[in-house]
Amino acid sequence: MALSDDLTKINVQVENVVRKVERQYADVAGADAEILRVNDTNVEAYLRNFQWDYARYRYQGRQLSDLVTQIQTMVAKVDEELKKLSISYGEKTQALSAVQRKKTTNLITSDFEDFLTPDQINKHEFLNTEFLVTLVVIVPSAIEPDFLRTYETIGSEIAAFGGPDWTSTFNPQGLGKDDGNFGPECQRTSVKGSPVVPASAVKVHQEGDTNLYTITILKGHYVAGVIEGNEFSPGHMVDYVEPFKVAAREKRLTVREFVFDPSKAGGLDQQIDHAKWELQQVHTTIVRWCKAHYGEVYSGWVHLKVIRGFVESVLRYGLPVDFLSVFIEPNMKREKQLRTALSKAMDHLHQGIAVEEDEEDAGDDNTDLLPYVCHKFSVVGAAGISS
Repeated sequence: MALSDDLTKINVQVENVVRKVERQYADVAGADAEILRVNDTNVEAYLRNFQWDYARYRYQGRQLSDLVTQIQTMVAKVDEELKKLSISYGEKTQALSAVQRKKTTNLITSDFEDFLTPDQINKHEFLNTEFLVTLVVIVPSAIEPDFLRTYETIGSEIAAFGGPDWTSTFNPQGLGKDDGNFGPECQRTSVKGSPVVPASAVKVHQEGDTNLYTITILKGHYVAGVIEGNEFSPGHMVDYVEPFKVAAREKRLTVREFVFDPSKAGGLDQQIDHAKWELQQVHTTIVRWCKAHYGEVYSGWVHLKVIRGFVESVLRYGLPVDFLSVFIEPNMKREKQLRTALSKAMDHLHQGIAVEEDEEDAGDDNTDLLPYVCHKFSVVGAAGISS
């Protein structure tokens, strides 16, 4: 009785693995792929000509529970291998999708090496000195005219241009004196303006309705150190770059710092080719694996059904064993007539003991009490077959 109850659960588990292999093969190989086979034949032919595999499932001198455990162990191993292959295939598919998305150029997020070439870069001057830096500005075409007209005034409160008066009124004797013209008292921020170098905008690239310009700006200015009492506060640089990015963003402009590695230019196509190759390798492995293991798990599933039918028949009819197990492929339109005929032919075996039809017969009247043991299951690519 315990084995009979276990077989019901084990049958469902094994069938799930069979269906997993089928689905994985169909998803990877496609609808037009070669059908999966069992022992070098199709499923229908295998079932119509089924014979017990004595070489693989030797039952002489063994407990039925040992055969069931053998099938369970084999199926569990196949299920674990399938999970690993499925995960690998999913990862390779995602990797290819990710690198293909990078191929769709987005001037705001794409690496410059993905859409600029060394020749394009060599035509333009990119500065990064102690006081000057060339930045990249992403400009929508809709506001391009306004950008060209006003870019020299972006961040007009950022740069400090105040300082000593070096004109003809300059008095050298005032150097070092605390008169507000020199040293820490110098009003550096008395005059402010944009850090953009005039006439530095250059159009480098266009992608759809978005343009890529370069402009050169001042990096910042130096504030001299001061002595307060007996302590010295060292000088420091006041940064212009980050405030300029904020000011540009307020005008719907995106500012990026320029980083370009010529050795990586054009490498995106190579990455795509490599990702495709890796996906194809896993694809080929899964197709071959499914072909190799489908027959094994399907055969184990069918043998499990035979064992289940044997166990339930013994429980039903008792010992000694004197019954026949068969696969029946009914005409689906005349299935009820077939059941009626079978019931009448075997009604003499009933002897007042009734057994419900297997619960797998979902959608049919599974409350009918039959004088024989019946397990119904569906076969992919074939009509329902009952045993």
